Order: sequence, then structure tokens, then C-alpha cells
Amino acid sequence: KGEAVRFTNNSSHNMWVMSSGGDGGVYPAGDNSCGQTAFDTCIAFPPNEIWEFTFDVSGTWVYRNNVNKSDVGVIRVK
Repeated sequence: KGEAVRFTNNSSHNMWVMSSGGDGGVYPAGDNSCGQTAFDTCIAFPPNEIWEFTFDVSGTWVYRNNVNKSDVGVIRVK
């Protein structure tokens, strides 16, 4: 909790990281949220770019690439 995770787009296509629910539900909204969650890049970012997000809420947070929805992952915050 309180640490940043860096998402690096090492692919050859755009990437859009966003919370997609899971055991802990969708990550809560915040001041900088563009939708229902603060854990969202809000736009796709190109190859070789990075995006960092600081998790301030404990839980198990499932995310997906909104450009290619089969790309998924899990972040566990304690």
C-alpha cells in the first residue's frame, strides 16, 4: 500500500490499463479518475511508453488492457 507499480508497454501495439473488477471489485474512484475508477490510464499509450499508478487502497485488483481485453493481470496490495 502506498507504492507505485510501473506498467511498461513492451508490445508493438497500444495499451490501455484499467481496473476490471475481481475479488476486491473495481478500484475506487479518485480525484484524477476519468470514469468509475482511479486505476485507469484513461487513454491508450503507445509502445515503449510507461504509466505508473500508486495503490493507496488494499485489496486484490484485477486489470485488463482495454485495447486487447484478453491481456489481464492481478495486483495484490497489502
